[in-house]
Amino acid sequence: MKQHVLFDTSSLVGAALRAESVPDRALMKALELYDHCVSAELLAELESVLAKKKFEKYIPAVARRAFVAFIRENSLLFAVDAPDLAMVAPRCRDVSDDRILA
Repeated sequence: MKQHVLFDTSSLVGAALRAESVPDRALMKALELYDHCVSAELLAELESVLAKKKFEKYIPAVARRAFVAFIRENSLLFAVDAPDLAMVAPRCRDVSDDRILA
């Protein structure tokens, strides 16, 4: 069984926006060696962030949507619920990051 790895939204955005960047190379290597994990919330956040018009100058919208689909298809989906969140200790300064730790 492969070990699990998780990339946060900002790392995934970096990978999406610049081919061969450090985040992109790290993601591709991680997908090769590990099972990448995501939650529905992380996928929704990634999709929302990449849908922003400001990223059009880096990569077309169709390619950004394709990247989200690629992550969805190449990741294990995990549900994060209230008991999982309650077990996170210590809590993050950014409360939304507790979902990643859970």
